[in-house]
Amino acid sequence: MFQVGGGWRSKCFARSNSRTIKTLVAATSLVLIFSSSRSQAADPPRLLLLPVVVHSAEDPDYLRSGLSDMLASRFARIGALELVRGEIEGRGTTDPEAALELARKKGADYVLYGSFTRFGQGASLLLLPVVVHSAEDPDYLRSGLSDMLASRFARIGALELVRGEIEGRGTTDPEAALELARKKGADYVLYGSFTRFGQGASLDVQCAPVNPAPDGRTQEPLREIFVHSGSIGEIIPDLDELAGKVSRFARGEAVASGVPASPGNAGGAGFGASAQVLQLTDRVEALEAMLSELLEDADNSANAENAE
Repeated sequence: MFQVGGGWRSKCFARSNSRTIKTLVAATSLVLIFSSSRSQAADPPRLLLLPVVVHSAEDPDYLRSGLSDMLASRFARIGALELVRGEIEGRGTTDPEAALELARKKGADYVLYGSFTRFGQGASLLLLPVVVHSAEDPDYLRSGLSDMLASRFARIGALELVRGEIEGRGTTDPEAALELARKKGADYVLYGSFTRFGQGASLDVQCAPVNPAPDGRTQEPLREIFVHSGSIGEIIPDLDELAGKVSRFARGEAVASGVPASPGNAGGAGFGASAQVLQLTDRVEALEAMLSELLEDADNSANAENAE
């Protein structure tokens, strides 16, 4: 899926075999429906091309005609279809029944219709490496988690992704994260930590806006905590949910911060959840702090030995 200020989505419905194909390309959705059963052995299939329905503050008539004309020219260049143009009351539609009805009247085999939505320029997100507290290879985990997050943001395509580090690593200090985000010219910064404790693991990340909201109010960061009692691999599916929430948050949508509902399950409950959930969150944060102190003490001991 690619979305840069918009998105393409196409569906193909073949009534003869109920096959559905979905492909996401920019927030335009196009639907192709098989509309007749006439023999297509001698003649190329006929495609009814309807104007794209445009939702945009920019000139909708210009976009509507421009998108439809560009599609028509590409179909003509391919030459595999007989193209038929049509409108419903001077415009397109997103109603499948209305599109099919006109296609039958025009004697078309297929009808292509849909919409284009412009939702503004994508915000930029600074993605910092995840701070790893684990006896296992921290460099491998740090780069792996960051790369998996980056690939998910790229797949969603709603944000311009910026990568960065603070002295070769990430941070859990909000001020340091925001400072680097300002230097990079990013609108948001995503930072946090991964902690491996016993047979469990937790991922605690925050997405903070760099600048105040347009109305001057301070925006609270989005915080997500995922806790699992099993293997590290159980955290990986949470990255999809995290990338989706951060993308919606950066687009200005209301997204509730989440903490885990129970050990072994991903977040979703708000911070006003039960006392059990809050205690679990406190335990995770305490473990992270303890592990961080232990690692720091180990580093200091190693430096002291080297100095001797």
